[in-house]
Amino acid sequence: MSNNRSVNYQTHLFNYQLEQINNRLTQLSTLVVFLMAGLSLFLFLLAVLLGFCLWIQWRKRKRWTRMGFYRRDSILQQHLLKTDQNNKD
Repeated sequence: MSNNRSVNYQTHLFNYQLEQINNRLTQLSTLVVFLMAGLSLFLFLLAVLLGFCLWIQWRKRKRWTRMGFYRRDSILQQHLLKTDQNNKD
């Protein structure tokens, strides 16, 4: 009878340990899922921020071109080249 009680206790202990391991694995997998979701959200927001910054830079460059900054620089370069050539002659 005591042998049966010992086997019953060991079975109960084994089942309890399995349940504890299962609970730990469930907690770990939940933690991993939430961490991955947070990382994905962070990377998505970072990509949106980068896209917004690039869009602002593109708009600035477009406006500067329309206002003639780049064109004026190239005209100034041509003028400097002409005066440089005239000074050599």
